Amino acid sequence: MKITVSNNGGVERFQRRLERIARGEHRLPIAQAAAGEVRELIAEEFAQGQDFTGWPWASKADGERSFLTESHELAGAFEITAEEDGVSIANPTPYAGCHQGGTSRMPARKMLPEDELPPEWEERIGNAGHEVFHEMLEDKE
Repeated sequence: MKITVSNNGGVERFQRRLERIARGEHRLPIAQAAAGEVRELIAEEFAQGQDFTGWPWASKADGERSFLTESHELAGAFEITAEEDGVSIANPTPYAGCHQGGTSRMPARKMLPEDELPPEWEERIGNAGHEVFHEMLEDKE
């Protein structure tokens, strides 16, 4: 069996792509993709009136539906920032923490996972990052 290796620049191109990854050039684009996916996941929660597990947010004390889905102030205040070492999520509204954790007079209406990522979040964020990483490995020359 004869094996022939042709060096038409393919090895060098592949090496350059690997060097980009070794330098960490993939980190920010992957974080940006993850941030975009988190933004979409949060928007879907507000549109559907449910938490990240699919559980409907608790009604108000008077039995009416929570107006988190109608008021866009809380939903629109999320600050989702991509950085090379990950994604930061903040919401500066004074009542965001009350909804996330609940109070003695109000049940929690969680908007963000606190421990492990739910399977859907993990899958969608992972797929977004995988897509970016895969694009970096493709031969575009």
